[in-house]
Amino acid sequence: MGRLESSFHAYHGYKSYEKSITDGKKTSFEDVFSHISTAYESKISKMSGKATGKDGDSKTRIKNLLKVHKRYVSVIHLIDGLVYSLRLLNIGINEMGQLTHYRALIENPEWLEKAVTEGRLKLSTELLDYKIKTNEGGSHVKLVFNPSKIIHVEL
Repeated sequence: MGRLESSFHAYHGYKSYEKSITDGKKTSFEDVFSHISTAYESKISKMSGKATGKDGDSKTRIKNLLKVHKRYVSVIHLIDGLVYSLRLLNIGINEMGQLTHYRALIENPEWLEKAVTEGRLKLSTELLDYKIKTNEGGSHVKLVFNPSKIIHVEL
């Protein structure tokens, strides 16, 4: 799986978990991410045991999947901006928020400024949520959010 596809994998897992919280569902991130990940795991990966571990162990599978998420959690707000921008401009993305082809991104760079702007908005809501939760002494409702790990882009 390439880096862009892996970042979309992490993004879709995060957005699905965020939606489950909004919908009031009592489910763990691991369960949601495991379900989303079935769309990203290749048949070869599933058959070779990489998806589940050598013995088909689901704990090994989720541990491996969470490594993907951890690697890209610092840029999820940027992927969110990218998906928003591509949907808005109807460029290279399907109704599920999956990138259909890279060529459209290269041929039409109009998406970039909108993506960064929307990414900034998403990051600002995350930072505000984090600040409110830490000031109230409560735990962060969503995934563990560490502002110092975030990658920020300015144009």
